[in-house]
Amino acid sequence: MLQDVCSIFLTLHLLESRPLIDVLTIFLTQRGRNLQSILSRSSKSAPNGSLLNGNALSKSKKAIVREVREGLQAVLEAIASTVGVARAVFSSRNDDPSLMSCVLSFIQSDIPMPDTSLPPELQMSTQHLLSTLPSASHFSLLPSSIRSYSPHVDLTSATSSITPAQLALQISEWFSKAVTTLRNAAEGWFTDLRTLKEVWAVRSWLDEWLGGKELEDGEKLGLSVVINDVAHGQAVKILRITLGDLQDHFRDELQNALSQLRDGTSLVGMFLHPESFSGSSSV
Repeated sequence: MLQDVCSIFLTLHLLESRPLIDVLTIFLTQRGRNLQSILSRSSKSAPNGSLLNGNALSKSKKAIVREVREGLQAVLEAIASTVGVARAVFSSRNDDPSLMSCVLSFIQSDIPMPDTSLPPELQMSTQHLLSTLPSASHFSLLPSSIRSYSPHVDLTSATSSITPAQLALQISEWFSKAVTTLRNAAEGWFTDLRTLKEVWAVRSWLDEWLGGKELEDGEKLGLSVVINDVAHGQAVKILRITLGDLQDHFRDELQNALSQLRDGTSLVGMFLHPESFSGSSSV
C-alpha cells in the first residue's frame, strides 16, 4: 500500500538521515531488481525463442496466448506501479504539496491537528509514536522535553525536498531502462505466437490495459511503441514463413507438372504429344 511505502521512505529519511533524492534512488533501484526477479520467475522468460524445451508446441493456442499476455502484464504492472508510487509520494500538483511534504509538515508541527488530506496511518507525531508504547503510563513518565519533542525538518532544503525536474529525470531514466527490459523479454515471448490472429490478440489486449492505467501520455506511447514493434516483427516472420511454404508448395507442384509434361502422362502432354499416346495405345 502507498502508506506502507511512504512510511519506509520516512524511516530512511528521518532515522538514517538520507536525503529524499537518495531515498527515491534507492526505491527505483530496488524496483529495478524486482523487475528482474519477475522475469526470472516467469516460465516464459527464456530469451530468443521461448519454446520452453518444446513444451509450447504441445499447448493449445489459447494457452500460449494467455501465457504471453500474463508475462507481459506482470512486467507492465511492475512498471506502472513503480512510476505511480514515485509520483504519488513525491510529486506536487497544482501548487499542492506532495504527500511526503504533507507528512513531514505534520510531523514537525508544534501542535499537530488532524489532517483530513493525510491517511490516518501517516498522521504521525512524537506524541502519536509514544502513545503506541505498551503501557500508557510509560508515556506519562517520560520527561516533558521528550513528550513535546518534534523533529525540525526544513522543507525547503535540498535534503528534505525533491524538485519536479529531479523527479521527472529520475522517473524518466528508470522508465527507459524498464522499457528496454520489456522489449528484450517481449521479443522472446512473441516467438511462441505462430499465427497473425494470436499476435493480434496480444497486441489488442495492450490497448485495453493501457486505457485503465494512470500513466503519462508519453509513457503510454512508449509502451505501445515497444509492443507494436515486437508484434510487427513477429507478424513479418509469420508471413515470411507462410509465403515460404507457399513458394515451396508451388515449386513442387510446378516441377511435378513439368515432369508429367515431359513424360506425356498428363492430359496436356497427351495433347501435345499424340504420337506418345498413340504408341502407348497400340502396345
